[in-house]
Amino acid sequence: MSKAIQAIAAKISMEGQQKKYTQILKNDNKRQAADIEAQLGLPSNSTSIRANIVDTFSCDGKIYGYYADPDNECQIFHICMPDVFPDGREETRRWSFVCPEETIFDQSHLVCARPEDALPCEEAVNFYNVNENFGKIPEPSSSK
Repeated sequence: MSKAIQAIAAKISMEGQQKKYTQILKNDNKRQAADIEAQLGLPSNSTSIRANIVDTFSCDGKIYGYYADPDNECQIFHICMPDVFPDGREETRRWSFVCPEETIFDQSHLVCARPEDALPCEEAVNFYNVNENFGKIPEPSSSK
């Protein structure tokens, strides 16, 4: 075989290996995305809305309520629900949700909204206390 043909064959082989490696990486990334989606209980296509979902949010010490997830730029929010069992054991349950495309969770109003209409994500933790209003019935205003 001539050196030119050997060089072409080596290049083709290298390109084939590179394609296989790229496909392995893509499959691994899909598997990781599926794992995080399953762990958070999110729909299987959540990574099409937010590519890099991180699972750092904790409901520990939080009262019942809806919580924006600043580590996911508020595109993810969680419902936390503390529970006490008859045996005295305590557990806080967490359900996670992804806001629709091009929206973030507005912690002040507890809805997904366009970023320009929502509370800035970096301020969300300052509004976690709005969850204290769940279950409270406002006093009727007295009109004179």
